[in-house]
Amino acid sequence: MLSHAQADLEESEKRRADYEAGVFGLPEAMRDVKRLKRELRAAEERQQQGIRKINDLSEQVPTPAAPANDAPSRLHRVSTLRQPSGA
Repeated sequence: MLSHAQADLEESEKRRADYEAGVFGLPEAMRDVKRLKRELRAAEERQQQGIRKINDLSEQVPTPAAPANDAPSRLHRVSTLRQPSGA
């Protein structure tokens, strides 16, 4: 992964030098912009597919058997059982 990042850095530095030298002009820059936009759309589509998959999987997860709102009634039953015998 580090070598890939290093290669990207070197390519970017070369392109910057070409821009500054006037070797790399507007037509090349437009091609780069179009390519980057295609890559962005593809990445966004992969992200959306991942989100859809997560949503589909989360719908398949079973819900807990005991509802959370049952806890207060269970606590009330326990507290009535623990009252002192002289009360």
